[in-house]
Amino acid sequence: MLRKILVAIDGSDQSYNALTSALEIALGCRVGELEVISVVPGAATMIGIPIVDVARAEKYAKEAVAKAEKIAKEKVPGILVKTKVEGGNPAQTVVQEAKDGKFDLIVVGRGGHGGVPRAELGSVSRKIVDWATVPVLVIK
Repeated sequence: MLRKILVAIDGSDQSYNALTSALEIALGCRVGELEVISVVPGAATMIGIPIVDVARAEKYAKEAVAKAEKIAKEKVPGILVKTKVEGGNPAQTVVQEAKDGKFDLIVVGRGGHGGVPRAELGSVSRKIVDWATVPVLVIK
């Protein structure tokens, strides 16, 4: 029986597809709680040039989880929706959030706004699958 679902959002279409799938599961399984998390990576650099504007990324993440919360409450009235924006490594942070039985399922999109070359799209979701101690549903 599913009680709580964790959905990782990065603002991409794939992550909103993951949210939609999680909401369908929540409806069908009468899940009472959904948490939407967005992780802002630290400022990475490439040849000394910052490739992540952390302040801008944090603002974008807050907007993404607010949009996800609104969608969730419209599609599944009565569900408790919590939102969280964290800083750090996206895969590690999502896995850490779901540790110790806090969630019954993690739902993620296959690829998103990871800022990595196309050949590596889905690397965050792949790491979540590899490291998580709870079931993970990856949505294309």
